[in-house]
Amino acid sequence: MTKLHMIETTYNDSFEKQLYSGNDKNDHFISKFPVLYVIYSLAKIKKAYIGETNSIVRRTKQHLKDDHQFNALQHMLVIGEEEFNKSATVNLETRLINLFLADNFDLYNTKQTKILSTNDYYQKSYYDDVVLKDLWNDLRKRKLVTESIDYLENSDVYKISPFKSLSSSQLTLKEKIIENSQKWLTEYQTDKKHAIYIVKGEAGVGKSVVLSSIYNEIQNISRNKNSKDDSLYETDNYLLVNHQEMLKQYHHLAKHLKNLSKNHILKPTSFINDVDKGKHKIADVTLVDEAHLLLTSKDKYNNFDYQNQLSEVIKRSKVTILFFDPKQFLKLKSYWNVDDLELYKKMYKSSSFDLTEQFRINAGPSVINWINDFVDCQIDDFPKTFEQGKHYDFRIFNDGNEMFKEIKKKNSEYKLSRVVSTFDYEYHIPKKDKIGENSATYKVQAGALELP
Repeated sequence: MTKLHMIETTYNDSFEKQLYSGNDKNDHFISKFPVLYVIYSLAKIKKAYIGETNSIVRRTKQHLKDDHQFNALQHMLVIGEEEFNKSATVNLETRLINLFLADNFDLYNTKQTKILSTNDYYQKSYYDDVVLKDLWNDLRKRKLVTESIDYLENSDVYKISPFKSLSSSQLTLKEKIIENSQKWLTEYQTDKKHAIYIVKGEAGVGKSVVLSSIYNEIQNISRNKNSKDDSLYETDNYLLVNHQEMLKQYHHLAKHLKNLSKNHILKPTSFINDVDKGKHKIADVTLVDEAHLLLTSKDKYNNFDYQNQLSEVIKRSKVTILFFDPKQFLKLKSYWNVDDLELYKKMYKSSSFDLTEQFRINAGPSVINWINDFVDCQIDDFPKTFEQGKHYDFRIFNDGNEMFKEIKKKNSEYKLSRVVSTFDYEYHIPKKDKIGENSATYKVQAGALELP
């Protein structure tokens, strides 16, 4: 059982008197230990700043003196725990920022992305799984937050939060892209040459997480007066998103983060046409999510009148950053392969990076390699052993009905399990249905299993 200590004060010059009044005035775990704190307002729009510190008095006085943007916030909650250490509070600060963002708070946190990386430390799983759960339950009882952790962590906004911890390879990529962007923008002032950075990675390697973090950091630099000597300062930067639903989530994110603007988060065709109409000037940096979905032919239906979207985006951007999955191919009018990208690397100043670390499934190399080979039409022997520490349930069924039963059991527990089939899978219309009638149902069959 965790031993949480919480003290609530108003956020103004009288906070110190309130902090050490009454029964809490000698609370060693608030005054002497690292603590978390939340400065917040629960008016019509929920707003918060989340931090951690070794001295809550010194840090709060600094906020009150320097951070006048917090003036709209009215309350402060200080959170201590009898086993807190610096690594734990830094880790939990990040977790809380992501959860508050998913719980529809407008956040004043923007600078944290500079220091986010995944570091292990003693009893990290205890703080991640036990302390955070108890703390969040307490925050819900106080009506400070609304939804459960499970609900929030499965939301799209949580998944694309720019405040997620990055792996060492993701952090390296982020640093390289920002360094290259600064260099290329400086050079563009004299040579007027466009540049591209290509990030390749399969599904599950965290492309969207690092893309969101990079875009947020570039926007931080562009709007920070302390960055006046940086080539990214006061730059005009865009994020291009192909999927309509994902575009909605990024717009939702922009609504809650002051340094992002939904007017600069667009679909590729909208960006191209808006620049042509003079609504936007040529972009400094443009990031393209799922670049493998960019059109490679005219598409009158989507108001695209050119031959190739990537070519047109590059022409309208000084620096273009592409996140590309060479194994995803959905339609003939968006057909890309690695060789196509090689041609662009020869045409422009360029650099590239491969993301390979798998985050979507908690399996070891033997399982991941088996799946990758299967996708490439090669069937290997089924893995006989699983790597130590990787608890992954991987089964092959002879009977589709038995598989369906197991999936339903998983769904009753996690609410996330599904059986799906695309039209690539063989399907039929039962004899009792007539083709062309509204009652006709296309069905797939796997042994005795038959489903719409």
